[in-house]
Amino acid sequence: MVRRKTTIIKRWKQFLEIASGEVTFLNHYAEVRAQFNLIASQSPVANVGSEFWTFVTQAFAHEMIFRISRLTEGQFKDRKGRVLKHLEVSSLTALLEEFAEHPEYLSRAQYLGVSPVTFEEYLRKHPSRFDPPDRYNYDRLNREFDDLAGKGANHIAAAVIQSDLATLGKVTKRLKAYRNKRLAHLSVKRGRFRNPKMTEITRAITEIDRFMRKYFLALNCASHPLEFGHVDITDIFLKPWIKNENNQKELQRRFEKARERQRKKRS
Repeated sequence: MVRRKTTIIKRWKQFLEIASGEVTFLNHYAEVRAQFNLIASQSPVANVGSEFWTFVTQAFAHEMIFRISRLTEGQFKDRKGRVLKHLEVSSLTALLEEFAEHPEYLSRAQYLGVSPVTFEEYLRKHPSRFDPPDRYNYDRLNREFDDLAGKGANHIAAAVIQSDLATLGKVTKRLKAYRNKRLAHLSVKRGRFRNPKMTEITRAITEIDRFMRKYFLALNCASHPLEFGHVDITDIFLKPWIKNENNQKELQRRFEKARERQRKKRS
């Protein structure tokens, strides 16, 4: 039993590593889009609504929707509910589905790293340099787990995990429908389908990020916080993309013409 539990937890941690990489990309692309919109807003007449602005916005949305879909894809199962190993996926949703089957492994003992969950046992594994021994970390970790699972709970309840799964399904439902009907496949029925808004993409990213952090902490203990990768994406915007002077003059001429056309349309 102990060996099986250890194997499952090890596998969960591997799943988390893969999924956290996807979340890093989601957060990174969100930053890139924010920077792009900031630049476009400096010359809204020329940029907002232009072909380039539309292309970048759509490319961003499509990439994000694909990544969100991958992160929230459940396992493929046969009629008896068994996971098809040759189609196994690494996703946050698949991970939460397994959590719901074994909620007892997301326990207070796992969080504190001690069993039984007593101050004496915690002190034995983490000796205090104070006399009398300091209880601060022990009490802090217990309070943090109370926030995750409920006050005094031994583990995160399956009902809580199912509720989180339902939330993920709700915030990604329209995005997945868009992926299926517009990106992965071209649906014949095009008239009644509304394209997702950027606010829906942003909300999905926010919820995915929140649940990823929550369950990473539950599995790995708050003493090992999850750090998503951060890349400085402003540098590329601060340097000219086209250094040839003649090309820059040509682009400036086209820019002035485009701006003049925009002004005529508005007048």
